[in-house]
Amino acid sequence: MELIKELNIELNKNELITFVGAGGKTTAMFKLARELENKGKSVLVTTTTAIYYPENENCDRILVLDNKNEIVFQEILSYGITAIGNKVTEEGKLKGIELSLIDDIYSKKLFDFVLVEGDGAKGKPIKAPADHEPVIPKLSTIVIGVIGLDAVGKIINEDNVHRVKQFCYITNKKVNDIITEEDIVLISCNEKGVFKAAPEKSRKLLLLNKAKSIEDIEAAERITKVLKMNICNEAFNVDNVIIGREEERN
Repeated sequence: MELIKELNIELNKNELITFVGAGGKTTAMFKLARELENKGKSVLVTTTTAIYYPENENCDRILVLDNKNEIVFQEILSYGITAIGNKVTEEGKLKGIELSLIDDIYSKKLFDFVLVEGDGAKGKPIKAPADHEPVIPKLSTIVIGVIGLDAVGKIINEDNVHRVKQFCYITNKKVNDIITEEDIVLISCNEKGVFKAAPEKSRKLLLLNKAKSIEDIEAAERITKVLKMNICNEAFNVDNVIIGREEERN
């Protein structure tokens, strides 16, 4: 699956793309970054929270600002993938940079594309955001909400859901209930769901990730059909749904 094509990314247009949700969003972000780099585009990858320190296969250079909240712009090259973080934590994660700095970098067009991870999920296939998340740059032109299709059929508990309390509130479920396709619909279109805090004018794309079987694809198609009917009547209607047909890891 080529994400550029599936997400309908215009290569001649600067975009600030923020990934939120769970179920492989970090992998999807770096996959899109490499696809864009292969098209000759310069790409910044960063986060507003923290991500695991990128491997060499995921980026060409890493800049750590050491809490200075500024960038030595001479170090930024006009090609490839650059990862930027504020510092490296004791756990070996790359801590994110300030929202204002992300918006400033985008506004100055220092990169063709800026890709941002806006929240964490601790490796779970699905989540509901807490009050303080996601943290999305206000100039984001595209927000990609990621949900793992492998969540369907699993039990609602701390092993499978990040932010169980919030998830149960949105879906009107209880702990130990089974996650259904209807729950994914609600998490996708509820104002407190995956697109919470997305800028009003941003394009909202839902990536139903980790489709490993015909059954997964059929489930994703049913979810898509319901979302396109706009039966939720919520504030955050999804502009498009993409089925991630290749196996992803978080």
